[in-house]
Amino acid sequence: MDARTATRAPPTPVQTIHALPDGTRVQLSFLGSDDRDDFMAGFASLSRRTRYLRFFTAMAELPAAVADRLLDTDLDNHVAIAARLVGRDGRIEPMIVGVARYHRRQCGNRNAVAEPAAAVVDALQGRGLGRLLLRAIARYARAHGVEQFRAYALADNQRIRKILRASNGVLVDTDWPVLVYDVDIAASRSKPEKNSVGR
Repeated sequence: MDARTATRAPPTPVQTIHALPDGTRVQLSFLGSDDRDDFMAGFASLSRRTRYLRFFTAMAELPAAVADRLLDTDLDNHVAIAARLVGRDGRIEPMIVGVARYHRRQCGNRNAVAEPAAAVVDALQGRGLGRLLLRAIARYARAHGVEQFRAYALADNQRIRKILRASNGVLVDTDWPVLVYDVDIAASRSKPEKNSVGR
């Protein structure tokens, strides 16, 4: 199901314009199957290293089956929020430049634990887009019964590890080079600026 077709109002700022600290404007919206071309264009713009850090492999192309899974979203168990650039004239650029998502570890039973993930195109990294996306997805997850994020990060991904530390993430397991963190997003309800887990 394309999440954008749902009628209930989500508790997260989608379909609205947001300004990054440097003034760059983006629109957030739910990601679904109708966004395939824009999503694939964004993937094509990722560097080899960014692909490696996000997918744990520097795949040259995103396999169709993987793309299908990433776009098979709903408004409860697998939710993804995408960002697009907004031009000075107000035009929304089609290419997706960032995505944050969560996926419950067991779908269908409103499990309180979910796995988050995020990626931002290289040209916008370090400018606050990842944090904006992750605040939005964490806020939405809390409102839908998720209490804890279990995040997986490569040991050499310093950006995500910094954000996890700022989010009070606890290192719970190591399967080198993958580190596993638990982040209590329910406890950060009153501190939205510290609830992001991802790059």
